[in-house]
Amino acid sequence: MSPERRKSIRFPISQFVDVSFGHEQFYNATGINVSENGMLCEVTEDIGHSRNVYILLQLPGGESLDLTGVVVRVDKEKKHSTVAVEFTELFAEDKKKIKEFISSLKTH
Repeated sequence: MSPERRKSIRFPISQFVDVSFGHEQFYNATGINVSENGMLCEVTEDIGHSRNVYILLQLPGGESLDLTGVVVRVDKEKKHSTVAVEFTELFAEDKKKIKEFISSLKTH
């Protein structure tokens, strides 16, 4: 078993997210879990390791965050891939909103 490398605890989510490359090519994805530092998504497209991605994450109340990250792990299955994304350019305000989102998940 490999050592745990996560810097923060992940919390389960179940929502659609948009993943894009260079804000030009968009793919639908399903968010599996989220933390202050990253997100795990399920996608049907082939997304390469170390690829820069942009994620549109919906928050409660209709607000959304446009997040930048890099693919740090890809686990390929027959019909989909599970993709781990580490957020790279996270503004302080966005990090605060993610913390608030995670706090709301803890209470449910």
